[in-house]
Amino acid sequence: MTRTRHRTGRFFSRHLRAVVRPVMLVAVLSWVSACGGGQGGGGPTRPQPVIPSVPLQRPADAGNVPVAVRDGFLHFAAGTAAPTGALPVTSSHGDVRVSHGRRSDGVARADLIAYLQADAREDTTLCLPRFGMLPPTVQVVEGATAEMVDETVRAVQLINAALPRNWQLGFSAVPSRGYDGTSGRIVVEFTPRERWDVPPDAPSATGQAQRTVLLGGAIDRARVWIDPGRTAGADRLGLLVHELIHALGRNHVDPRQFPGTIMHASGSRLPREGLHPLDREALLAVYGRPFTPDVTADHVAESFGSWRSEWIHVRGDLVTAGGAVAFGAAQRRFGAAAADRRTSPWAFGPSPTANLGDNAALSGSASWSGRLLGLTPAAQAVGGAADLTIDLATLDGNLAFSELEVWPAEQAPGSAGTGARWGDGDLSYDVTVAGNTFKRTGGDAGTVTGAFFGGAHQAMGGVIERDDLAAGFGGSRQ
Repeated sequence: MTRTRHRTGRFFSRHLRAVVRPVMLVAVLSWVSACGGGQGGGGPTRPQPVIPSVPLQRPADAGNVPVAVRDGFLHFAAGTAAPTGALPVTSSHGDVRVSHGRRSDGVARADLIAYLQADAREDTTLCLPRFGMLPPTVQVVEGATAEMVDETVRAVQLINAALPRNWQLGFSAVPSRGYDGTSGRIVVEFTPRERWDVPPDAPSATGQAQRTVLLGGAIDRARVWIDPGRTAGADRLGLLVHELIHALGRNHVDPRQFPGTIMHASGSRLPREGLHPLDREALLAVYGRPFTPDVTADHVAESFGSWRSEWIHVRGDLVTAGGAVAFGAAQRRFGAAAADRRTSPWAFGPSPTANLGDNAALSGSASWSGRLLGLTPAAQAVGGAADLTIDLATLDGNLAFSELEVWPAEQAPGSAGTGARWGDGDLSYDVTVAGNTFKRTGGDAGTVTGAFFGGAHQAMGGVIERDDLAAGFGGSRQ
């Protein structure tokens, strides 16, 4: 029988380490992440622009990429794009300037191993616990407000943007009636600290996570508590991300050794661009490498396998009447195998000042045209035309990608018309608008997340994710 090791004398010690108690000799409960101080994610709250373009997210939106507002811009999947001007310009597709290249800007193997070793040593079992064979589903306990559900969905979107595609967290549209011990669930409850089912001598906290770990280190289920009376806004979003990452198996680490992570016992504020790179790549490593849940700190390095810090980027820049729009995709190559890649599409542009439906200068239907640029799982660049038409009376429309072409793996895309046809050459999606964002409601396979850019909706852009393509797109109003 596999034995679970326990360390004594460490109960809620200096870094509030995980507490493990045996349960019927088949599993252990691990209490983690008592984030205190009333700060939620930690640090003072910085004012964020109030922009009426990002509607409340619902459970069905958990599969879409996260949208962030930063300095008057809307960012889809922020934090993965190469900096402006960092890549060589390789061609032009109409009005779009195309760049392509490689950058070694990922977390180095040695740094990531050191982080995961420290993480494992903070667990009572001295292992790297993780969910077993299938990704879990997040479920919010009934009674949560629409804003609380929205924040939980946004936290899941941020985490999913880091996880491998085969490990995307689900999100149940049916509220939970309470924690019932269902396997494969992460139950989130917004309730005052006094109602949490935690040890009576646990310190005061704004958030807490508890995971049930089977013998062998596999997490079977988890629950998260958030005190809604002591958290709000950006602080609560950071706290939710912190606790959900705990539910996925990660522990606290020393902030002096690893300052660039949200996984500090006292909390750490979420960067405006999304997750810290170390948090993002630790999730990718644990759920994308050949780790077993019982890997100990002493065996992390030998079990880690190969790891590269290289990203392959393709980027499009478009100047519109509403401002500069950029879009593309970045592929993280973290190992030697073909499956050791995670492609992240992205886009950004200036935020409008009102919702599309409130633009009195537009009537009937409106159309935008531009380009798509992305990468296949094999690092082949893909390009094509992007056309969006919206019926302004119903706010429904169609997003079409045509003349899609592909270039050889890891090579820069040439001028439009120089590549081979990709697939059958086109994709078509039914979309609907909410505020200034639009999402897929039907059509071809894939997930579409888009928005309108510019003060008067002069531009549009967004991302598409499919098993065979991840791409950004952008265009100008016609």
